[in-house]
Amino acid sequence: MGYRPLEERRISARANAAGDRPPSREAHESTPTGGRRRAWTRVARGKADAAVANLSAPVAGALAAAWGAFATLMSIGLLMIAIWIFGAGEGSAMGALQSAGNTWLIAHLVPISNSGTLITLLPLGLVVIPGFLLWRAGIWAARRSGACYWREVRSTVFMATAVYASIAMLVAGVSGTSTASVSPILAIIICGIFAFVVFGGAAFYEAGLWPRAVARIAQPVRFRIRVAVIVSLVILAGSAGLIALGLILNWSDATGAQELLGVGLMGSIGLLIVTLAYWPNALVWGASYISGVGYNVGGGGMVTPFSAEVGAIPAFPLLAATPTFAAWYTWLVLLIPVIGGVVGAFYARKLRGLGPSERFAWSGPDFAWICGIVAATMIFFSFFARGSLGAERMAGLGPGILAPGVALGILTLFGLLLGGAVVRFTAARGRHKGTVDLTDTVVDLQDES
Repeated sequence: MGYRPLEERRISARANAAGDRPPSREAHESTPTGGRRRAWTRVARGKADAAVANLSAPVAGALAAAWGAFATLMSIGLLMIAIWIFGAGEGSAMGALQSAGNTWLIAHLVPISNSGTLITLLPLGLVVIPGFLLWRAGIWAARRSGACYWREVRSTVFMATAVYASIAMLVAGVSGTSTASVSPILAIIICGIFAFVVFGGAAFYEAGLWPRAVARIAQPVRFRIRVAVIVSLVILAGSAGLIALGLILNWSDATGAQELLGVGLMGSIGLLIVTLAYWPNALVWGASYISGVGYNVGGGGMVTPFSAEVGAIPAFPLLAATPTFAAWYTWLVLLIPVIGGVVGAFYARKLRGLGPSERFAWSGPDFAWICGIVAATMIFFSFFARGSLGAERMAGLGPGILAPGVALGILTLFGLLLGGAVVRFTAARGRHKGTVDLTDTVVDLQDES
């Protein structure tokens, strides 16, 4: 099936009536108002296509949201049914379906009550499944409705949010059991916000309105955000390296935890899926350890580079990477955010494409912006990566909310100061030798001023 811009359908229909077959897809066209048209309408080549060729924005949003919710439920439900079948059919098929509904809600980060205890430490990795499908649903809705103006996208997103939140309420009501249940109010609020952000972002992008929104952000701010993203990626890479090193050094503990759980083949597959789902949480915990603040492993025991008060660790393979000791060389992990700041400074030197009036001055405000973005990013993910899995020792697991972000921002500041000093020194040395280029003179503003 071909696609073509909405505003050319009438012209193409006339050309088709004259005997000229229209092209299957045209190039993007710019519109006087609204965004750059990325929405395409299906060429009607039959009664079925003609019936859905002119979907209104609210109808397209409702259908797309329903499809996204159904596809996510089916993917998770089939996995649960397969585990139930290959697990010798323990329990009932209805119980497996109810578990699929609860897992669907958990994938949207909705807290679940298990035997009277609220489970809030949810796997961030599962967000990928509904996030991807909702993104595709938002793109489909924008294409089918031909939305390219703010009012069209707004009506599409609001209808999709209402439908998705209603489905979440129904799933929460049907999936509740005597041991595991989800509050319908929480399901409506959290799933509604999730659909509004993901579905709305996809429709917003597909309608071509994204460039206009980005253009409203000042160029120096976009520059600082890009540098902060590079610094954050370096910190996450260091966290991943520490987790991998911990698993290698404690591989026997990881395999012993799996044997202690006593799972079979399908149980091992399920355990692997759970481990991958909690991997983003582990990255945030590792970043909190790198900041020097550390994280809680249960029962009030804190793990930091300076001390390791570790008691009985739950039998979970990923937790085998938890450091059980502190020595002088564990303090070296504090250099990772400092290295991230240095890398960010050199990346800023490569980027320096700002105009003469909007230059990166290597001054206090620029460094404060970058460190603030890194700290805010860590605070945001720490909020979702922590929580409880039960009472007593299983309560309050993970990093704090504010302290790790503030610590990472301060360590990043040291790295930016060091990297900025190196950049200015190399620029001054190159200027002294007569080999500095024009971009170096643009970056090194304080010396010129």
